[in-house]
Amino acid sequence: MKKKFGSWLFWSKPIPVHSIGPTNPHAFDAFADRLDELKAKARHELEQLSDLELRELRVGQAPEFADLRSWFSSLLGDEIKSLERNQPVWLAMGFGHPDVAADYDYWGKLSRYSVYEATMLSLGVEPSKFPEHQAHSAASQEEPTKMNPQMFHLGRQMRLFQGHFPVGPGGYMPVSPVWLKKLIDEIDLQVPEAFYSQLEKRTLAIRLPDDRPSQSLSMQERQSLLRLIAAMACEQYQFDPKATRTTAISSICEDLDRVGLSMDNKTVRKWVREAAELVPADYWKQ
Repeated sequence: MKKKFGSWLFWSKPIPVHSIGPTNPHAFDAFADRLDELKAKARHELEQLSDLELRELRVGQAPEFADLRSWFSSLLGDEIKSLERNQPVWLAMGFGHPDVAADYDYWGKLSRYSVYEATMLSLGVEPSKFPEHQAHSAASQEEPTKMNPQMFHLGRQMRLFQGHFPVGPGGYMPVSPVWLKKLIDEIDLQVPEAFYSQLEKRTLAIRLPDDRPSQSLSMQERQSLLRLIAAMACEQYQFDPKATRTTAISSICEDLDRVGLSMDNKTVRKWVREAAELVPADYWKQ
């Protein structure tokens, strides 16, 4: 039987590791039933042979058994090839197929996630198991009529992330684990528990422990930091303390979120305004 079926002899229906997104387990049910049917037929045929004939099929090369070996070679050959050709693709099981399960022990250590990586990991799929160009192609399709439910779900998931990810000169910018967890929480997105746990660990890891010794800044160090803040706020965010309305503070808060260092508007405004007081008056006249 092993010689006839190879690894198919030990094949069993895959058990999904999670249930994120649509699935079609019936395709695997039909495949398993057909495989069982062929194995039963082969077993029935082999049971008609003598022990000597079975031994010859397994290890022998005797010329007088050439017809027997030829018969065995053709036994269910076309049926088994047809079965192999019609094996369901892993996507039919959905994104929880064990053969494409994401290695979250590895991906949980990354400092940044691209929009493609975030999409695949949020579905439970190892990014290397699915071509990136196909994911972007699915994201460009807004109608489900031209693709199966799994691909349509993948495309919608990627479009969802594309709508939130920051955009830079080179396209979608990678985001930190903290930023990604915050987005998942805000939009209440269902993701594999193993992925969310890793993001949660990273979020907790970057927070300073409460018992960390206090390290007060000297006056000189404090002034130096304020000068840095002033230069960045004024030159990069066009902050003007005399302006009645400004987008600088909200822009700074958004960038802090992107790098996983969230800070409320009130705190940002306090430090930026204090820093701006160090800027010479001539600068504001320019």
